Amino acid sequence: MGEDLNGRSVSEEIYRAVIQAMGLGFAHCRLIYEGEEAADWLYLEVNPAFYTCTGLKNVEGRRISELQPDLRATSPDVFQMCDRVVRTGVPEVIETYLKGVDAWQSIRVFRSRPGEFVATFENITERKQLESDLREANLRKDDSLAKLDACKRALDGSVVSAQDVAERKRAEEALRESEDRYADSSNP
Repeated sequence: MGEDLNGRSVSEEIYRAVIQAMGLGFAHCRLIYEGEEAADWLYLEVNPAFYTCTGLKNVEGRRISELQPDLRATSPDVFQMCDRVVRTGVPEVIETYLKGVDAWQSIRVFRSRPGEFVATFENITERKQLESDLREANLRKDDSLAKLDACKRALDGSVVSAQDVAERKRAEEALRESEDRYADSSNP
């Protein structure tokens, strides 16, 4: 691992530097249970990007229920995911809207040690808005294409009808001429 620096290995110092400098929000938390159910978590450590990504302030040593009292009710999927990860050790990712911070987040959760997890946060609100705008633009495009197709079918029908009328007129004229010739030939 390298030599000891104030009780930490060189590798640990490198990891800490990366965590502090990375653009993703980082939080190390301890899950708190009420009976068998995940009920809260305590923030043990976060990096500077965590504050930018979440909009939360001064979280270390505080519980999420203190910072966002309605999170458990409004985002039970986040609590369930953290509980599964802590119990199984299998990392998970979720994209969810967090009402308390008014932002879409991509959250990756990993078990760091028994009863604890590490989460990375990426604010994906802009991407979600662009995806929504793209879906709406595609719906408008599809609607416009459907209207254009209906107009084309109506025009095609009109053109066919106009052709039919012109052909009928020619046939009627030919019939009249034929009748006139017949009438002329039968009257000496």
